[in-house]
Amino acid sequence: MQSTGIAKPVTVHEAVLHELRKWLFSGRLTPGQPLRQEAIAEELGVSVVPVREALKTLETEGQVTYRPRRGFSVTYLGMDELIELCDIRCNLESLAVTRGLPNLTEEDLVTMDRLLDEMAASAESGQVIELGRLDRRFHFLVFERAGMPQLLRLITQLWDKSDPYRAMFFSDDNLRRYDRKAHDEILAATRRRDAVELCALLDEHRRSALNKLGHLLQKPGK
Repeated sequence: MQSTGIAKPVTVHEAVLHELRKWLFSGRLTPGQPLRQEAIAEELGVSVVPVREALKTLETEGQVTYRPRRGFSVTYLGMDELIELCDIRCNLESLAVTRGLPNLTEEDLVTMDRLLDEMAASAESGQVIELGRLDRRFHFLVFERAGMPQLLRLITQLWDKSDPYRAMFFSDDNLRRYDRKAHDEILAATRRRDAVELCALLDEHRRSALNKLGHLLQKPGK
């Protein structure tokens, strides 16, 4: 790989970890892909040590897997595991919605409306990284208003673990077309402060995306 170098915000380990997270989030690293420490170190212009440390951090979070004599690879999740993650998210996010919805401000709603417009523009132009970032911000705005940092940490970990699959979803032109309608309905329920309806819509949104992802994974070359 050609050396590109990276910024070092605090430590080299944190800089490498940040870069690897970005690669997972963008879909550059795909499920099951081997991670060659030497090649990563060369591209980022660092030694192998911080790369190994960053990969170990991602391993503890479930985003990469280590196998003796085979090394690290991006964690591959089968459909049963993706369904399990979806079920766990349903319960945790429903709690966050119930606690967070009453604390939303009108400014929050304006922000969510703006995020939908920005998501539509990103989807139209195929900006996968930006689309994923905006989508996460849209959903997490409600979760954050719950004021439950431990709950938010657990939800964040679940989203992080499925980032490579979310990137695959957002990268498919046909799947991106259906995104706006579902988010419009979610925002409408949020405006009404209807926690029951919002939780139901979010669950439908998650399971619809999971079903489409399942079909996408069955395509040749996936």
